[in-house]
Amino acid sequence: SPKVSVYPQPAQLTPPLISCPPMPSPLWEIESSPSASVLAQEKTQKMSQDGPEEAGEKPDEVVSAPQPQAQPQAQPQAQPQAQPQAEPQPNTSSAQKNKEETKEEAKDHGEGESPLEPHMQEGHGTLQEHISELRVRLKAWAKAFILLFIFSVIIHEQLYLLVTTPLYESLSRYGLETSIKFRTVNGPLYFYMKVCMVSAVVLSVPVAFYQLWRYVSPGLYQQEQRAAKLFVGLSSLFFFMGVIFSYQVVVPFMFDYNLDFSRTQDDYKLLADITLEDYFDSFKMMILSIGVSFTTPILLAALSYLGLLAYESLRSAWRWSTVGSFVVAAILTPPDYITQTLVALPLNALYWVGVLLAFLIEKNREKG
Repeated sequence: SPKVSVYPQPAQLTPPLISCPPMPSPLWEIESSPSASVLAQEKTQKMSQDGPEEAGEKPDEVVSAPQPQAQPQAQPQAQPQAQPQAEPQPNTSSAQKNKEETKEEAKDHGEGESPLEPHMQEGHGTLQEHISELRVRLKAWAKAFILLFIFSVIIHEQLYLLVTTPLYESLSRYGLETSIKFRTVNGPLYFYMKVCMVSAVVLSVPVAFYQLWRYVSPGLYQQEQRAAKLFVGLSSLFFFMGVIFSYQVVVPFMFDYNLDFSRTQDDYKLLADITLEDYFDSFKMMILSIGVSFTTPILLAALSYLGLLAYESLRSAWRWSTVGSFVVAAILTPPDYITQTLVALPLNALYWVGVLLAFLIEKNREKG
């Protein structure tokens, strides 16, 4: 028999039906969809156009906001392949225009191109062009040197008297034998060759300065070329001034001072045994070194013109210049303080000439 439960069965409870209001549409859908009043107004206008019969037959419909249709997603567009960029072509017209404007500005300032070598007119040639130009200038100086050497060989006897006159005069003043000896058989020939070579070097110094100016002038403006010409002329002038000062003042005084020690109070005598080699080496050293030293003011003026040295710095370094003058004189002259002082004083004076030139150059630059 079936079992009967003593306990009453609980009634099954059904959950009450709860009507939930519809979820409001999102804000962006509401803003994008038209309102109900607008849709009703549009429907009324349509019914009035269709007629009253159709308007009465159709029951009232609940107007609900249309659901927005899902917009199709935009297909990703394929990225266009990057085209290789074309290399920029040089704008020859603009470069030519800039070049002409630079030339016009240079002409306005009194400057212009060099009338010399066409391949070097731009001032920025290649290394090979600079080397070839330097070779041309060296060849020109070498030709001048050879011609001057041949001329010196023709007048070698006059050059011999010119070179030995200071020594002969000093020997005669002290009652010594006026003769110069040579050690080897080839001594006189070598002496004449050395005299002719030194003569060619001294006479070709202006040519060397001129060729140096021709080498650097293509990179200079017209105003700078005029200044370079002036420096070339003054350098040659000061060099010959140094040679003449050494020949007329320093060399005779040096011989007299040294030969004065040959005098004795007793019957004993100190005889001179002077050779061509020893004499000409000291003579050549004095002539060339003092001639080059006399170009110091022109060098200082050139550096000041280029802006590498200032007047104030040169003026404040006068103590160092004084010491340097005596050091240079001690190197150039024999070991006696009289000849050293005789050379050092003109060198120091020439330094102050260079300081004065630097001062005038800076004043001219400030005015111009």
